[in-house]
Amino acid sequence: GFLLVSSAMMTSLSHSGLGFQSVWPESPELNPFLHRYTVAFTLAMAGLFTIEFLCIKQFTPRLEACTRFAAIFLMAVMLYPIFKVAPAIGMIAYMLVPILTLVCAWQARTRHIVGADPLGISFIIFLASLVGSSAAAMGWLPEEYNYDYLLDLGMVIMVLIMARGLALQLTNQSLISAVTDESIKAKSLFFASMSHELRTPINGILGMLTLLSKEKLNDAQQKLADHAKSSAVVLLELVNDILDFSKIEAGKLDLEPIAFNVIELLEEVIETFAYQKKAQQIELILDTRKIEQPNIVADPGRLRQILNNLISNAMKFTQDGEIEVQAQLLGTGAKQELLISVRDTGIGISAEQLPRLFDIFTQADQSTTRKYGGTGLGLSIARQLCELLGGSISATSRPDVGSVFSFSITVEVQDLQPTQNLPDLLGQTALIYDPNRAAAKAIMVYLRHWGCKARFASSKRQLLEDLQHNFFDIVICGDDLVEISSIHKPGILLVSGISGVPQARPFRKPITASRLCAALTKAAEPVITAPLASMKSIEPSSGKQQLSHYRLLLVEDNFINTEVALGILEDYGYDNVELAENGQEALDRLRSEHYDLVLMDCQMPIIDGYEATRLIRSGEAGDLSTLPIIAMTANAMQGDREKCLAVGMNDYIAKPIDPDKLERTLHNWLPS
Repeated sequence: GFLLVSSAMMTSLSHSGLGFQSVWPESPELNPFLHRYTVAFTLAMAGLFTIEFLCIKQFTPRLEACTRFAAIFLMAVMLYPIFKVAPAIGMIAYMLVPILTLVCAWQARTRHIVGADPLGISFIIFLASLVGSSAAAMGWLPEEYNYDYLLDLGMVIMVLIMARGLALQLTNQSLISAVTDESIKAKSLFFASMSHELRTPINGILGMLTLLSKEKLNDAQQKLADHAKSSAVVLLELVNDILDFSKIEAGKLDLEPIAFNVIELLEEVIETFAYQKKAQQIELILDTRKIEQPNIVADPGRLRQILNNLISNAMKFTQDGEIEVQAQLLGTGAKQELLISVRDTGIGISAEQLPRLFDIFTQADQSTTRKYGGTGLGLSIARQLCELLGGSISATSRPDVGSVFSFSITVEVQDLQPTQNLPDLLGQTALIYDPNRAAAKAIMVYLRHWGCKARFASSKRQLLEDLQHNFFDIVICGDDLVEISSIHKPGILLVSGISGVPQARPFRKPITASRLCAALTKAAEPVITAPLASMKSIEPSSGKQQLSHYRLLLVEDNFINTEVALGILEDYGYDNVELAENGQEALDRLRSEHYDLVLMDCQMPIIDGYEATRLIRSGEAGDLSTLPIIAMTANAMQGDREKCLAVGMNDYIAKPIDPDKLERTLHNWLPS
C-alpha cells in the first residue's frame, strides 16, 4: 500500500516535470521515460496490493500467481530502452495487469469479501483512462481537448477508490474483532456458570460414593459403588477438559510457576496410577537418573496434567507389558529444558493417523472412541499446555508394538549444584531377575548409576544357576521363588510382593529410584552410606485423629454438599462443625459464637459468600480480622481464586472436594 501511494505521487511529479527539476535539470529527456515507468510501477503495485488485500491465494492460487507474474512482467517490459522491447508489447502488459486484477476483484466479490467492489471499480476507471489516453495519443479523439493528464487523473481516482476499499475492510475487521471479543466474554461467562453448575452435583456424587465406600458393604455392593465412583471421576475429567480447552482458546489460562522437586512430582504421579486395578497387569517404570538438579521452577499443576493425560492414555491402550516414563534435564545454566517421554507397549498408532493426533476432538479412528472412550480433547490440551510452558510435544508409534509420546517444557533450575545424595554402592555386586525384561533393565540401570556391578538373569533357571556358583551382595527378584531360600547366601535379598523366603525383604512396585533406595536402605543400613534424602517413601497413615476442640462453621446452601463436607470432616476427626445456609446466617452466628475457622461457599441466597466475607472483614460481626475463611466453591474458572482472596478469604478449595487437600488446608490455617 505504501509503495502504491508513493509511486502514484512520483507519477504525477514526473509527468509535470516538477519532480526532477532539482534532480537532473540538464537531462529533461529522462522525464518521459521515468513517467512511463512510474505509471507501470504504480499499476504493478496496485495489482500486487489487490491480491494481498483480497487474499486471492486462499481460494484461487493460480489466479494469484498469474497476476503476480503479470505485475513483475509489466515492470520489466517498461524498461524497453534497455531490453529493446516493442511498444505494442508494453501496451499489452499495461492492459494485462488491470484485467487480471478485475478478475481477482470479481472472484472476491462472489465470495462476499469486503472491499472487492471498490477495487473493481477503481481498475475499471483506470482502464478507461488508459484507453482514452492511448486513443488521444493516436489521434482518435478530438484535438480541442487536452488529454495529457487523463492517465494521471485515472490513476489518482483509482488510488482514492482503493483507499476507500481499504477503509471498508479495516472497519469490517474492527467490527469482527469487537464481536469476537464480546463472543469470548459471553463464552467465558457461560463456561464459568456451567463450571459451577456441573461441579456442584459431581461433588455430591463423588463425596457420597466416597463416604459409602467406607461403610461395611458386601462384595456386590462395593463393586457397584466402585463402578459408580469411576464413572463420576470420568465425568469430572471430561468437565475439566472442556473447561481447560475453553480457557486456552480464550487465552485466559494463567500459569503459576513455583519451586518444586520434579522427581518427587514424577513419583507421586506414578504412585497414583500404581493403585489402579489395570496396573496389576502392567509394569510401571520411572527413570530419573539424568536429573541431577531436581529442584526447578515451573507450573507443577500443568506438568502433572500433561503427565496424567499421557500416562492415562498409555494405560487405556496397553493391555500388558510396560509403561516407562523417562525424564532428563537438557542444557546448562539456570534456563534448561525438561524432556519427558512416556513409552508403552500398547496397540500403537498408524503412520496415517499420527499427523492429526493432537488436533481437537480427534482420535485414531471411530472404533477407538467406541472401544476405549474419550473425547479427543486430552492430547490437544496437552499440546497447547506444552506450548504455553515454552516447549512442544510429539509422538512416534508402530501398530501392535507401542507408542512413545515425548514432550518438553522450559524450566528454571534453582540450584545448579547436584542436590541428590545418591546411594554409594561402589564395589557391590548385584543380580536381578524379573519376568518383565524392561523392569529388570530399569533396576540394573539404577544400580549401575549408583556404582554397583549389576547384571540381570534372563530366566528363572539362569537366576538359580548364578546363585549356586556366585556370591552377590544384592539379589533382586521380581517373582516369588521359594527355591532361592536353599541357595541364597548372605546378602540383601529383595523380592517383589509377598515372599515365602524368610530372609527376603519386600520390594514394592512401581519401580522408582526412591522405592529401590528405600528398600535397600531398610534391608541393610551399612550397605547404603547415603540414602536418597531428597526422595520420600510412602508412610502408612497414622489413622483418624480426634480434633473435637476445633469449632468450625460450614456455610453451604446445598444439602447434599453439606452432607459430603460433614462426612469428610468427621472422617478426619473434625466432629464439632456447625452449619449456616447463607451468608446472613453466618454473620448471625459469628456475632454470638466463637469459631476457629469458616468454610464458605460462594454462591448462596440472601447474602453470598463474597459479600459475607466483606462484611466479616469490615467488622460487621466483631473483630474477626484474623479468623481464617476458606472458600469451598464450585467456581473453578480462571480468576475465581483471585476473586476469593481479593474479598478477604484466606484460601480456596475447588469442588469436587479433594479430602486430602481439605485436610492439608485445615492443618495450615487452624491455630496450633
